[in-house]
Amino acid sequence: LEFRRVLFRSELESADVAAFPAAHQRAELFRLRGLLLSRLGNAEAAYSAFNGAVSLCSTAPDAWLSWGEFCELTAASAASGQPTPGARTPAFWMESAVVCYLTAVRYGGAAQRYRRYLCRVLAAAGSGGLAGQAAASALEKHGDGPPVWTWIPWVPQLLLSLDRPEAPFVRELLARISVGAPQAVYYNLRSFVLEKRDVVGRTLQAARSAQAATASADGGTAP
Repeated sequence: LEFRRVLFRSELESADVAAFPAAHQRAELFRLRGLLLSRLGNAEAAYSAFNGAVSLCSTAPDAWLSWGEFCELTAASAASGQPTPGARTPAFWMESAVVCYLTAVRYGGAAQRYRRYLCRVLAAAGSGGLAGQAAASALEKHGDGPPVWTWIPWVPQLLLSLDRPEAPFVRELLARISVGAPQAVYYNLRSFVLEKRDVVGRTLQAARSAQAATASADGGTAP
């Protein structure tokens, strides 16, 4: 097994890019190199390989997806204090991951395996801290890349984002979704509003009860 790994690595590194006529084939070669180098722990070379892949073919969704996964893993490594390419911060890597995922969905959204990464985008944007803020900023800047319809399954999660920094973009996105799929927004929005109303009602009732209890206690101890 180890011999096969060494042989595969040697073949990838020695492969002549010029032998592949199509841009997406050359991009796939660089993507595979990036995956292999990442597994071997050579993050700097892996970063360069993924960068080369999308430079060769900027519309290759697999290249963007693999680069996004690499950036997300590197963000976790940076957060734990491990060295990363260029000594960049977790916020940089998380922002890069979100951009990569959104671009992958933009060019490969017809396949469900790409669209499911929108969940990771929303989770990163709502994670808080500097990394979460960077992810939310990336979502606001690049979130209009994927087709609007790819966001429909994530309407409930988008509604929860209305209380977070990415709210301005999310409101605009929900408005665009409602034009093409009004029912998808209406029923989820109705449930969201009713739930919010119930929470506010319970909070107000608890506050009134506490106030009444305090007033009663003060009256009972008055001289």
